[in-house]
Amino acid sequence: MFFYGNDAALQWMRETLSTVIKEYGVAVYRQDANMPDYYRKASSDDPPDRRGMGESLHIAGLYKLLDGLLEDNPGLVMDNCAR
Repeated sequence: MFFYGNDAALQWMRETLSTVIKEYGVAVYRQDANMPDYYRKASSDDPPDRRGMGESLHIAGLYKLLDGLLEDNPGLVMDNCAR
């Protein structure tokens, strides 16, 4: 599972996916990841007073990725199943 809460990793993923989308003429991007245990693990190292921040950063980063892919690839159709 990829952690989108890391800005450098997020930028790498955006650039990599946008390159592939352009190179192969991808018209529809589908993201499907339903792994609830991963999200709990992402927050397991959070201090007690910040429980859930790992998951929150991951989800916010995911939406940054999707927005970035649309910005880089106008007309791209998105299908986001699960989180």
